[in-house]
Amino acid sequence: MVQKKIFNRERCIVEIQIYISWEELEPKWERFFQSQTNEITAIRSNASQDVHFEPKLHDKFLKPVMQEFLIEALKGSDIFPIDYPKFEIISYNHGVDLNYKVLVTNRPIVTVGLYKNIQLVKPNVKPLSEEDINKVINDLYANWLKKAKLSDKNSSIVDHEPEFLNSLNFNTMVDLRITVRKNLQELSLYNSETEFEEAILQAIEKITQVDLPDILIEDELNKMLVNLQRKVADMGLLLEDYLKKQGKTVDILKSEWKPQAEKNLKMELGLAEIARLENITISEYELQTQIDKIKDIQVRKNFQTKKPRLHFQHALRQTKTLNHLKKIVITN
Repeated sequence: MVQKKIFNRERCIVEIQIYISWEELEPKWERFFQSQTNEITAIRSNASQDVHFEPKLHDKFLKPVMQEFLIEALKGSDIFPIDYPKFEIISYNHGVDLNYKVLVTNRPIVTVGLYKNIQLVKPNVKPLSEEDINKVINDLYANWLKKAKLSDKNSSIVDHEPEFLNSLNFNTMVDLRITVRKNLQELSLYNSETEFEEAILQAIEKITQVDLPDILIEDELNKMLVNLQRKVADMGLLLEDYLKKQGKTVDILKSEWKPQAEKNLKMELGLAEIARLENITISEYELQTQIDKIKDIQVRKNFQTKKPRLHFQHALRQTKTLNHLKKIVITN
């Protein structure tokens, strides 16, 4: 039987000390030793020492054995590692015992306050004016002039109306105005919903209590860095060049971003905890239905593997939870 001691450290780090007697180790060693015929033959041909005490063999033996006993030690506990365990042998002697410790990051405990009592005012949808529509059309016209390489910047749309409309696949200016109006209305509605969702997430962050592990913070910072790299690439720049212009390094950026990264994580974990409390799930049918809607064949194919499917399922669950909250938060 595994003898263990468990100690909770800061930032969700857990130390597990494990002691295994030789009585338990010996059968595993014998099976392992018998399976290493070729390697044992090679060792014996190059050394005179007892092959049972060859360090390389014991290193190879101990790695899976320590993992196996760790799994057994964690059974029945409330420890759910979210990173790879770090093993350290305290003492080991062939024919005697194995004493080692393991450091893992435990899944953080998340506590969310009275989320059903959140009070928010839902933003109004911004009203449209004819000036808003005119601005969009004038911007489209200015871009068309530039692409068409027409130098007459003082001209009006009337001067080139047929060519301009044709470039946008419209027959009349009335049709263009109707489409622009519709798009602006949809954008205004989207912005209003996004602002409302952000307000809910901000409110959740304020009532969420969690001891954030360093590994989650670093992971969130790396995601933020990837997003910056994409934006910089769209500008035709390399991240290194962009940082030089800003007079910053990646480490300085991460240091500046850390408070926001912690807020992002509290929103994410708080929302996930509400999903658990509200018993909100995404069935395999719901998941596959959303995957089938993806037009890009290669992207759709990626979701056939387990990890991407789980990430997508989690994202859908978070969205479903946020939509649920939009219905139950108190608005004035």
